[in-house]
Amino acid sequence: MIDLIKFWDANAAFDKKRYWLLKTTDNSSLVYEIEWRKDSQPLPWYYRTKGEIYWAQTSSENFVFIMERSFVDLKSFKQELYTSLIQQGVHADSVLQKIEDFVGKDVLDEAIKAHKKFLKELVSVVNELCKTTPIAPQPAVNVPKQRHLTLIKKDR
Repeated sequence: MIDLIKFWDANAAFDKKRYWLLKTTDNSSLVYEIEWRKDSQPLPWYYRTKGEIYWAQTSSENFVFIMERSFVDLKSFKQELYTSLIQQGVHADSVLQKIEDFVGKDVLDEAIKAHKKFLKELVSVVNELCKTTPIAPQPAVNVPKQRHLTLIKKDR
């Protein structure tokens, strides 16, 4: 399940937010609201029991543990996530086909090929830099906290 959650975090590109209602497996009447927010990394998962006012927020690594502990039906949730990924793949294919029709198959294929080549070269260069340039540990520096708010006195 954690692999699916991490894949979702890294690749759910079409949605900025996603929402689910999940039942529990312990025969209680509890229902959990689950929300994933792309812009909330590294804590993208929000959850609460239905009807609560405030959301709790957690990381992908802790999300599965918290849901298991709360008896959330993870089997159903896994299927919903999987289905959502498949839907996004179908949507991506549709978008790709429309772009291909608009710019031409050869142009799109060449752009994809060039992009993959660039990424491969970039990874290679970064790997080489990491091998040849050891990064020395830096001593911890105590930086005094700066105030983010300033008190402004207003004359009445």
